[in-house]
Amino acid sequence: FLAGELQSAEATCRDALIDADTPAKLGAIAYNLGRIAEAREEPEVALDFYETSLRLRPNKTVQARADALRGSIKKRPTK
Repeated sequence: FLAGELQSAEATCRDALIDADTPAKLGAIAYNLGRIAEAREEPEVALDFYETSLRLRPNKTVQARADALRGSIKKRPTK
């Protein structure tokens, strides 16, 4: 992800879902998928992943990212 290889990062996350056996692991993967969606400039998709992550494992970092996205989505011009 940090190297900008979003397709590879997404594939790795989706593969990790197979072995994710706890809510914490699933929540972490959802967060990572949200970060990838944000990097792709897909804020609505990212927010969905962040909200999933928060349902699975409440976390201040994820909450802050979700709150920031909600604010930016509301400010976007409608098409």
